[in-house]
Amino acid sequence: MSWLVESIVAVAFHEPAGDGTPDALQPWLRAFKSNPQNFQSSIPGQAASATAIGSVGELQAAVTAQLGRLELGLTSLTRNDDGLSHIGDLETALQVLRSYFLLMIEPLRHQRLAVVLNAAQRVGSQAEALERLRSEVRLGEDLPSSAIDIQFRFNIQRSLETGVTINRLATWGVGTQQIFVMQVTPGSVAPSATIKEHHATVLNIDVNTSPATPTTDADVGSLFEELISDARALVESGYAYLIR
Repeated sequence: MSWLVESIVAVAFHEPAGDGTPDALQPWLRAFKSNPQNFQSSIPGQAASATAIGSVGELQAAVTAQLGRLELGLTSLTRNDDGLSHIGDLETALQVLRSYFLLMIEPLRHQRLAVVLNAAQRVGSQAEALERLRSEVRLGEDLPSSAIDIQFRFNIQRSLETGVTINRLATWGVGTQQIFVMQVTPGSVAPSATIKEHHATVLNIDVNTSPATPTTDADVGSLFEELISDARALVESGYAYLIR
């Protein structure tokens, strides 16, 4: 199945530093060497979180910091007429993710790392989405044709020679993507909103290191390449890759 990858995210779970206040700006500056286009620091009285956003080539990059967690997410800057977007060159995006994320987490004492991909295959009907799911995960006729909001999920671990264990969690589903489109008509008092719906088979890939094998002393470059390799293989070969 040919998947359209909508977003990729790298995550580090780490020991909080300093006063524990999440900081997205310094990791951004450390990686990108320039100021972000938008920055939001933690707001008093709300859950501690900070965000820095900018662009890298044809990708939008977002650094999000929470207590003990730092992530870098990439999405496409361009959208089609329906408001949908996907990453056109996944291999380039993965290498961008790798290079900037490793710079971001360089000074951190990280305990776990993860790579997450969200992908979809948009189709014309619920029935077609269901048929694609059946084909992908080999469920045959076990799914009733009237079934909706389906999720099929499992994890197969992989142990590295370094002693680190990797979780390879894949979730397939069938659903409807809703896009809210705001339109402003000359002379109108307020913009009008329309909702466009798209049937889709969806795939969430979460490749992460097990809490039982902390990554604090690991060769982070080699380890992150292992995570990317599994994530790439899952989006390319899916269910067949996991069960081989």
